[in-house]
Amino acid sequence: MNYLISVLLVLVLVAACSEPKRLTPEPLAPLEQRNVEAVEKVTRPAQNFTPEPTPEEHKVPLSPLENTENVPDPYSSIGCEQLLTAEQFASACQKMADTFVVTSQIGTRNCFVNIRDRDNERRTAGLTLTGFSDAQAAKKEFERRAHVLGRNLSTSAGEQSYQFTKVDRETLTFLRSNYIVEVGVDKQLCNEDELPVLAQSIDKHIS
Repeated sequence: MNYLISVLLVLVLVAACSEPKRLTPEPLAPLEQRNVEAVEKVTRPAQNFTPEPTPEEHKVPLSPLENTENVPDPYSSIGCEQLLTAEQFASACQKMADTFVVTSQIGTRNCFVNIRDRDNERRTAGLTLTGFSDAQAAKKEFERRAHVLGRNLSTSAGEQSYQFTKVDRETLTFLRSNYIVEVGVDKQLCNEDELPVLAQSIDKHIS
């Protein structure tokens, strides 16, 4: 009996003194490698995407004009210059054509012609032509201007016209179709009676 107890005690001591088996964890992959793997799993190759082309907007001109073979477009360089030449001005105002310098300029809806006296650059004459979308719009604006200035309408030039006198300058504005034309002259270059003749010669180019 004592022998068995001694054997059991020895076995208990041997079991208590023996070290338990340690589990060695598997080495983890480096951090950079893990990040790369994670990215590779969630990232897809970019797909080629070509947006559909947007159709170009069509720009509508402010005042569409119809060109004809006989009547040059007043918004072209040649058309604007032909509205009032030095010879035309000299003929209407009883002057010599070679004493004037004529220049012109074209805008979006405007044509400008300027005449300057060679001997005195302060003496000038010229015209401003403005185009509108249609004849009704031009007439409405023409009548509005005449009303603001308190002018009576006449038919001395164009379809309708009115004159406005300043100290040293005379102006005649007339309506023709979808155009309003303002003709201004220094009184030393063209007098009040000659101005309607000048305006009529301009009107022939656009009527």
